Amino acid sequence: HRGYAAAYRTVLAEVEGAVSAHARAELEARSEAGVADAGSAGSGSQDTREDAPPDACKVVVVGHSLGGALAALCASRLAHDPDVTRLGASVECVTFGQPRVGDGEWARGVDERTPRLTYTRVVKAGDLFARVPTSGFWLPGGNGGRFEVEYAHAGALVWTSAGDDEVRASARVGEGAPAGFWTDARMANPISVARDHAGYAYFFEKEELKRAWPSRDVLFPR
Repeated sequence: HRGYAAAYRTVLAEVEGAVSAHARAELEARSEAGVADAGSAGSGSQDTREDAPPDACKVVVVGHSLGGALAALCASRLAHDPDVTRLGASVECVTFGQPRVGDGEWARGVDERTPRLTYTRVVKAGDLFARVPTSGFWLPGGNGGRFEVEYAHAGALVWTSAGDDEVRASARVGEGAPAGFWTDARMANPISVARDHAGYAYFFEKEELKRAWPSRDVLFPR
């Protein structure tokens, strides 16, 4: 999406530069201690999130709404960063109420060709902002009227109730949206949409939601 890409470019150098600098500093410290780079061990093999050692570094990127869109772009790039790769670090991205930021090709690239990345989208009830931009008859003006654009989400999905007391459904990486996700009646009520989109602040205060949260193995089967 042109707008989200432009917004991310305003912080790209600062954010990615800071992560790369930290990774290089850690690599230098390891070199001085005689520890090999994780990305250069063996015959050119690289750790992925499945086989990384338990004490490996992790980069966590989190965002809500527009911040979620930027977080998704950031995490998908950091997962391919040379210094992060050499460090053997995994990248985890969690977004709340995040709009769609790319087309189907982008989503497939994130899901299928970014093994270091663990990416979860959290959507509360009828949060309409997590279901746009659309790919049908309505498109934002920033897309130049190109109706062939097919926006798509990447990552795993956790869809919760309006009352934060249950997980309505979840979808693994590569799966489509669960039944009812696109027809939630709360999307037709602007007040419900606003409440759902703004309702992530105290998300995990209810023990019921914590207990119902799908495990990592459910969302990211090996």
